[in-house]
Amino acid sequence: MTIEQYIDNINAKYKLGNATEHTFRGLLEQLLESIVPEIRATNEPKRQQCGAPDYILTKKEIPVGFIEAKDIGDKDLLGIKKTGNKEQFDRYKNSLNNLIFTDYIDFHLYNDGIFVTKIAIAEIQNGSIVPLSGSFVTFTNLIKDFCSTVSQTIKSPQKLAEMMAGKARLLSDVIESALTSDENNSQDSTLKDQMNAFKEILIHDITPKGFADVYAQTIAYGMFAARLHDPTLPTFSRQEASELIPKSNPFLRKLFGYIARPDLDDRIKWIVDSLVEIFLACNVEEILKNYSPHRTSPKGGGQGEDPIIHFYETFLSEYDPKLRKARGVWYTPKPVVNFIIRAVDDILKTEFDLLQGLADNSKIKLKFPSSGGVPAGRGGQEVHKVQIFVNKILIIQNPILVLPFNEALKQRAKELRQAENLSEVLFWMQVTKGGFHKIDFDRQRIIGNYIVDFYLKRLGLVIEIDGSRHDNKQEYDAKREEYLLSLGLRVYRIQVADIMKRMKIVLQDLENYIVEHYGEKPPRPSGTHPEGNLPPRPSGTPQEGNLGKVFINETQHFDNVPEVAWNFYIGGYQPAQKWLKDRKGRKLEFDDIAHYQKIIVALTETDRLMKEIDKIKI
Repeated sequence: MTIEQYIDNINAKYKLGNATEHTFRGLLEQLLESIVPEIRATNEPKRQQCGAPDYILTKKEIPVGFIEAKDIGDKDLLGIKKTGNKEQFDRYKNSLNNLIFTDYIDFHLYNDGIFVTKIAIAEIQNGSIVPLSGSFVTFTNLIKDFCSTVSQTIKSPQKLAEMMAGKARLLSDVIESALTSDENNSQDSTLKDQMNAFKEILIHDITPKGFADVYAQTIAYGMFAARLHDPTLPTFSRQEASELIPKSNPFLRKLFGYIARPDLDDRIKWIVDSLVEIFLACNVEEILKNYSPHRTSPKGGGQGEDPIIHFYETFLSEYDPKLRKARGVWYTPKPVVNFIIRAVDDILKTEFDLLQGLADNSKIKLKFPSSGGVPAGRGGQEVHKVQIFVNKILIIQNPILVLPFNEALKQRAKELRQAENLSEVLFWMQVTKGGFHKIDFDRQRIIGNYIVDFYLKRLGLVIEIDGSRHDNKQEYDAKREEYLLSLGLRVYRIQVADIMKRMKIVLQDLENYIVEHYGEKPPRPSGTHPEGNLPPRPSGTPQEGNLGKVFINETQHFDNVPEVAWNFYIGGYQPAQKWLKDRKGRKLEFDDIAHYQKIIVALTETDRLMKEIDKIKI
């Protein structure tokens, strides 16, 4: 429809004498979609937060502008009369960024509540609508510009979650289909290369469907996190998202380095770009400012301290409600958490005479009874927490109670121990059987899909002996170290040449490293890494009692799981067992493994605290 045709149709209906503002709505809709074919002008949209303007203009389902239409010749198109349009127009201007008020022939444009310009394409003369053809070109350009304006029209956390989830589901489906096609046709692709790298480093038996799910969620939520830190609201792109990912997350930065490339796989490029358009239409920081899906009042019980983490619950419930339930993504109200922490802190102060409560780092002696499943020989004995001293400095232990274990690597680890590598044997002779400050060293220890040279269980410390075999494996070693760090471990490297020539200095340097990184310091929050910028890790010390293996398939298991944690009851069920049973038949992702580690630590510590509380005489 041309502007001339639009005015002719308007005039014909107007001259009938019984027309209202509703009479012309279909005509304006046709005109707008003719000028800008890629937009949809929806008449009488669902009520916005401020009410219901007559038209919502959308591009690829994203709102780009709003139009409120009044009857032709309306006397208060400026919205200044209290008895006219002022209340309604003010309400719209305060909540809709890109807005036009019109009487179908005169158009007033507002951006962010500020008047920009107005233009008339016709006027009333002697009871007829007469075109003003001289303004047609200007009007056309104004409408095109109006529909291309980037403004933050997504204002609801729920709406943002719905749109993100919709794109993520589509992305997951397309990635799975693409990988299946590549496999069936024996074709190479960057997607296939990334899945193979993911299998090598993180989850060796992940399926195309599992990879597609993880990949799609990571892109959607990574872009969400990038937009949150974006200081330039009018602009956003794949490239900009890549630059905004924090350096503290190298895995995500590397993934978005691929996403930002101009040669991104065409099969997913269009979906990722549509995600960009969603984030262009919202101010994530503003949306999350008062975000709290569990809040019952404007000021109470919310999650405002860290909404970006809790928003994942809302996103996942839209993306896949079953997955949300399976992963246990539920919000624990802050008052409940605060009560638990205060109660434990109070008990430690009043019943155990630990004046600093949870912050106390002093040592106590425990005397276990001879019953209650305590291993033989422990009953009635007084046992101490094992303490490590290096050069008379108390070493704070940092055991990781549960580590991923690939059963298929057992034979390979055995072969490496029997290979009698000279530098490793020389170092082993210095540290074996408690020769190094009575610290136990494991040799050729399996951790996930890797075998490390030496592992100090009580410190969570990996020691690698680096020689010429590592010269051309820098990228592999970097990926391996990144994985170990993500489990909360530290990695210390020793050169073969130093062992062969300067063994005494090697041992002294190792002593200094342990003192520096594990020596007794002021207490820090539980679960945080001592260097602050590394991934959180489970905290706690090995518990007295039986330790066992929990197999999740024929070749993989969790090692050193305390029996008390495995058999621990809460109500009528055993969490450590039920969590695994609920996931029977599906692959455990990396996040699942890390979460299960935390469950075991939490149950073990809960059992210990309960036993201490039981000793209190009332």
